[in-house]
Formats: sequence, C-alpha cells, structure tokens
Amino acid sequence: MNTQNIQQQPITNLLGNFFDIRLHKGGSQREGILKRYMKFVNDPAAHLAALVQEPLKITKNENAIKRFFGEDVHDHIAILNRITSEDRKILYNASAYQDMIMLYLINFEHVIFHMDLTMAEKSKKLKKKIYFANKTLRLCTAGSIVSNLEDEFFAIMYPRLFEKYSVLFDSKREVYCDIEKRAKKTLGKLLCEDHVIARVQSRTKSIASIHNKIKKKNILPSQVLDLIGLRVLVRTKEDCYRALEVILSHWSTHHARIKDYIAIPKENGYQSIHVTGEFDGKYVEIQIRTHNMHHKAQYGQASHRVYKRSR
Repeated sequence: MNTQNIQQQPITNLLGNFFDIRLHKGGSQREGILKRYMKFVNDPAAHLAALVQEPLKITKNENAIKRFFGEDVHDHIAILNRITSEDRKILYNASAYQDMIMLYLINFEHVIFHMDLTMAEKSKKLKKKIYFANKTLRLCTAGSIVSNLEDEFFAIMYPRLFEKYSVLFDSKREVYCDIEKRAKKTLGKLLCEDHVIARVQSRTKSIASIHNKIKKKNILPSQVLDLIGLRVLVRTKEDCYRALEVILSHWSTHHARIKDYIAIPKENGYQSIHVTGEFDGKYVEIQIRTHNMHHKAQYGQASHRVYKRSR
C-alpha cells in the first residue's frame, strides 16, 4: 500500500481490509487519535501506525502488519509496543523515538479527555500506567500535549494535593496564561525591532511542576517565581548576549537573579542565560540559549534524565 494515499482513504477501508470485526469497532477512536496526531507528525508511515495500533495496549500481528503495510509501519509499531510495555531503554534515546513517544502520549490524551470516565475510573484504569507515562512526558517536544497531560496525570495520582494547589494557583491560571501570551508577543517584537533573529517559546507552569519545584527546593508556593516562562532561541552565543541587552534595556529585571550559565556552564554542561523579570506585575523567567544549547539541554549530556542517571 502506498502510504502517501492515507489521507485520501476512509479509515473504514484501511482497517476493514486488515482487521477482524472486533478490532474494526475501534475505528472511530483511532480516527480521533489520527486527527490529533497529524497536527504534530507528517510521516505517512507513522500515520498508518496510529491507525493499526491498539491504543495503550500491545499491538498484535506485527508480521501481518509488515506484510500488509510495509517495513516502515512495522518498525513504528515495534517501537510503540516497546514504549507501551514500558521499556526503559527507550528513555535513553528519546530523540530517535519522538514520533512514537508522541503517539503513545496522544493515546493517553484521548482516553483522558474523550472517553466518558469519572476520575475514579481514570485512576483505576490508568494509575499504574502513569508512572512510566510521566517519564515519557518529560521527553515530549510538543508543548500542548505536555500541558494537557501533566496536570491530569498529577490529579489522578495525587487528588488531594491537586485540589490544594488548585485553590492556590488554578483560580489565577487564566490570568497567567493571558500574561504569558502577551509577554511572548512583546518580547518577540522587541527582539525583532533590535534585529535579533530569535524564536520565542512560552509556557505557564503546571500544578505538577509547581509541586515538584516546591518539594525539590523546599520552598514556599509564594517563592515560585517562574510560573510564567519564556525561552529565547537564537543562532549564536553572541546573539544570546544581544538578546540579554534587549531584555535589560526594555524590561524591569532583577539583576540579582541573572544567571549566566553560558560563561560558566553547569557541571553537566548545561548552558543558558536565566533572567527573572516582571511583566504586567507578574514574575517571568526568561531563558536565552542557542538552538544547539537547547538540543543538548533536551537530549544531550545536559538533559535532566542523563544528568540524573550519571549522579
């Protein structure tokens, strides 16, 4: 089968030629997963893997999949099966398996948000799986998937803690998200006006992340100053310092909270400049780094999982 034709064929045709009636009943679920998945991944073979999989289960008939859909789809399914069976070796080479890590997490997302389950049912059905899923979530590069799942996982695992933090922060979450969007737009405009070629990313810290930071650093909730975060990605080290000059010139910043890990990298090789500033009365943490530094921070020796394993 030519995988390039996937978008022209109804899901019922693709599945009906291959699966028995029992699996065929899952077609609508797979179709929903596929539509979401296609927003992040362009590989037609990966799309077919999203169709023939059994979400959150080990997909059987690998040999038949190979005969019917080809080696590329079979290889994707084999990797997805390893992730589903919680093969920890996958975590050590995440950049090579991003497409299937993303599919695995989109499966979770679909079950959590589109299946008619109570919180008690989610806990019973998914709690054991979430321990490993949380580890893969840290490796996912799609921010919207991470933000969708992080707090849902935390709520299922620790319902009382989630309720406590919701009282402290969640009532203000819409405010923080609005400030995040405006801060990102403002910073992007300032960098552009100063002719600094940069990509600006942003996020509002999840309740799960807030809890982890409070626990790790033994601080009070009021001491968490990076509820809103911006990341500036530039081409060269010189551009990092040019971006810093722009921020210091136009934003109210806390000079005592400027940390230059480019001039003096962390023990694990991590490089970035961290600045804490204010935007519309809220603290904003800004990270400035090159694309190469960012890749190393995500996947290289400076990544959290590699550093933690080496200690």
